[in-house]
Amino acid sequence: MRYTLWLFITLGLALLGIISFWPNYTENEFPLFTDILLIFVFIPCYFVFTFNLTAFLLKLTIKNKKLYRLF
Repeated sequence: MRYTLWLFITLGLALLGIISFWPNYTENEFPLFTDILLIFVFIPCYFVFTFNLTAFLLKLTIKNKKLYRLF
């Protein structure tokens, strides 16, 4: 139960970070600031989202409890 709750919270926070810090380069006065946010916030949120989504989908598909404990 705690693992499922943890997955939902991290998926939600990572998705919120991806949406909030989506890079927008049109009419941008400070492109360096956008690049720093991209490196330090957007890309880690993206990888957290994709890896947690993979773990969540594995959790849904694996029905064997012995294999389930490995994840």
